[in-house]
Amino acid sequence: MYRPDGFFKDGTKTLIMAPPISKELILDAAESVVREVGATHMTLEAVAERAGISKGGLLYNFPNKDALLQAMINRMMEALEAARGRAREHLGNKDADELTVEIQMLADLDAAESCRGATFLAVMANQPDLMIPFHESISQRCSKDLLVSECSHQAAVVYLAAMGMHLAKLLSIPLLTAERRAKIYSDLLDQAKQMREN
Repeated sequence: MYRPDGFFKDGTKTLIMAPPISKELILDAAESVVREVGATHMTLEAVAERAGISKGGLLYNFPNKDALLQAMINRMMEALEAARGRAREHLGNKDADELTVEIQMLADLDAAESCRGATFLAVMANQPDLMIPFHESISQRCSKDLLVSECSHQAAVVYLAAMGMHLAKLLSIPLLTAERRAKIYSDLLDQAKQMREN
């Protein structure tokens, strides 16, 4: 018979299982480590310590560093797709062209500072080959959705301007104030609209 003190009547102790470790908690910890000490210092030991778990607990969820980095990339790509969905809602038009959606997404990410830039830095520093699916995704998106209008050259200039601003922010290059970035994003959205209407 079980007693509240954790012992059975015969004196044996019950086995209390530790609660499962959240993979999201570990991924959050990995991003936190990268932001604070840099991508090259993202070790499994540092991530486990930041997450408040043993290294064994981390390895149970991610058997090696590459698996952790891959999970970080997958989560980043999912977050970007979710951000595109929010951008479409922000625009209030499901039929908004994809160039406008992309610019709005980048503007919103910058305003909310919610892009997982730490992931980008960690993977580039540790295992750049893992970025290949991300690169292919962007390339396919550009060729299929973003740069397909008759104004494809102008669309490329607008898109690259938005992407350049976003990457500068991600890399903490202090080129523009938040107010000026917001104004430039607004101008780029106006240019995308003009291309759509022409």
